[in-house]
Amino acid sequence: MHGRGHGTGGPIAKRIASPTKKGKELSLEELLGELDTLKKYRSEEEKQKKKDETHHKRELQVSKKKLTREIQSVKSTVRKRHGEVQRLRKALERIEKQEEESKQKKARYHNTSVGASAQS
Repeated sequence: MHGRGHGTGGPIAKRIASPTKKGKELSLEELLGELDTLKKYRSEEEKQKKKDETHHKRELQVSKKKLTREIQSVKSTVRKRHGEVQRLRKALERIEKQEEESKQKKARYHNTSVGASAQS
């Protein structure tokens, strides 16, 4: 058997077929160059991915702060409106009470004036 790199200590193949370049064999130096290129590309990809993740995380933090402020603002508005509703209810109750008292006074006055005119 006279295969490359096989058998009784024969020389290791200097050319290996590249899966990216069909039919063309690359030398060891070219393969090492391709490997370096791929490593650089991968490193750049990882850096970009980390940068994107950091950017996304920062955007989430900003959005969270914005939503938190908005929630606090809405809660404050709700508290103010609730207080306003309570004040209006109390004012309405006072007005209704005064109206009822006024009706009762008119009824008493009407009864006493009707009774007085009936006696005349």
